[in-house]
Amino acid sequence: MRLLVFVLALLGLFVYLLVTFSFWAAFGGMYMVGMIVVALIAGFGRRQASSKLGWEETAEAESGN
Repeated sequence: MRLLVFVLALLGLFVYLLVTFSFWAAFGGMYMVGMIVVALIAGFGRRQASSKLGWEETAEAESGN
């Protein structure tokens, strides 16, 4: 459901930019938003991976393995 709302919000933003500005302005704006979303997902994925790695190192040190 959240994905559907997100996609509809992006579609609404694209249509608004398309009506207000030219196609290339709308395309460029959506490309920029997409790159920001990709950067955020990559950043969160790296943070979760590093915290998981830190947890595994701590657990190994405590268990004595």
